[in-house]
Amino acid sequence: MYLGARLSRENQFVSASLAIAMNARGGPGIVLASTAYAAGIINQTFFVSLVMLSVVTSLAAGSWLERVGVRLGGTGKKGRPAGTQSVVPAEAGAAGAGKAEGNPAAAGPA
Repeated sequence: MYLGARLSRENQFVSASLAIAMNARGGPGIVLASTAYAAGIINQTFFVSLVMLSVVTSLAAGSWLERVGVRLGGTGKKGRPAGTQSVVPAEAGAAGAGKAEGNPAAAGPA
């Protein structure tokens, strides 16, 4: 992954971040390990190693992307750009929004 990103003229930071994100394949790794174990292709020790590797790489990639997400152009933990606050007042609820806009369906039965 890293080499492909570098060949596409991405900088080292973006290339490394892409490689780390694409390395995390926890779900498919666990499914493949379970299938191989059930078929008798691998033993219990190797099965546990594959499952642990899937979990660790998924956690590491998530932690990495959380730390560098803003630098990569992502958002903060709440889905907003890092360093910003919500612009919707707390008292403005979903029920009151339709009435304020003149939505007859939100106003209730007539």
